[in-house]
Amino acid sequence: MSFLLELVKKYSPTGSVEEARDFLLDKLKEFGLNPRILSRGAIVAETGKGSGILLCGHLDTVPGELPVKVDRGIIIGRGVVDAKGPLATIILAVKRALEKASAKFTLIISVDEEEESESTLEAIRLYGEGNSYAIVGEPSRTYGITVSYYGKMDLSVRCKQRSVHPSATVKYESPMEMSFKFYFALKRRLYETIGRIPITPQKVFSRDNESSLFISFRYPPKFSVSEILATCNEVIREFECSLDSVRSVDPYEVEENSKIVKTFAEVIKSKGYKPRFIRKMSTSDMNLVGNLLKIPTVAYGPGNPRLSHTDIERIKIEDYLSSIEILEQVLLKLGD
Repeated sequence: MSFLLELVKKYSPTGSVEEARDFLLDKLKEFGLNPRILSRGAIVAETGKGSGILLCGHLDTVPGELPVKVDRGIIIGRGVVDAKGPLATIILAVKRALEKASAKFTLIISVDEEEESESTLEAIRLYGEGNSYAIVGEPSRTYGITVSYYGKMDLSVRCKQRSVHPSATVKYESPMEMSFKFYFALKRRLYETIGRIPITPQKVFSRDNESSLFISFRYPPKFSVSEILATCNEVIREFECSLDSVRSVDPYEVEENSKIVKTFAEVIKSKGYKPRFIRKMSTSDMNLVGNLLKIPTVAYGPGNPRLSHTDIERIKIEDYLSSIEILEQVLLKLGD
């Protein structure tokens, strides 16, 4: 418990992770894992040779420091759920597994998962090849196995209208009004095409006779980027707007009958829990690892995902310790 508690005490919002990273470097050296820092800031440690298991967690948190305390068997503090609890679980499970068997593990600790994940991308491109499975540290309630994440698309759309005096808006729509109408039309069309998905207008700027609207939404694995973009472009053409930029993260889903999923389910059941497959309507580094490396990838870790990014992040110590035991057994079974 002390390792996680000290880690949570090191406040590490994205962009300010140095203190927490230094703490982790010392601990990893103490554990015999020989860590190094890459140019984008991620920590990487490798053990053994041959085909192995990639384990990826992130050190950064959303901003907003919280008092760290232990209360009636519960650790409370910023990032204990997302995702220092899962990260500590990964590190200690690897340490324990290596004490019992020689295996190939590649540990990646990224520092900007809450933003662009550039450190994750650099690390998996340099050290991801040659692994058979991947496990990403994200909260899944100890008994859960996250088998899929939605994809994400960010759009920047520009709408133009004629320049008119403010008094003429009784008759003519302003670019801002056009942007709002476009947003609700796009939301309705996506609901009709995909179903009810998370979609949010992030920013809107208006100047002279044009406005720019930034929209972010998530979509399930059964749809492709091209399908989603085609639907968006239909609405853009209808409103005679233009697409300035698009950024997307592909959805990811692992087969439930894959060895890694079955192994997790077997170990979780052996510990007295009922295994549960979790499908999240968000994104994480699991999207990047699974899609880039093309290997079976799951996300696992203690904590209630619904408490992520909230001011009530907390984890039961019992769940945290059980998660370490479960992951250790999974690593030993997969490493045979």
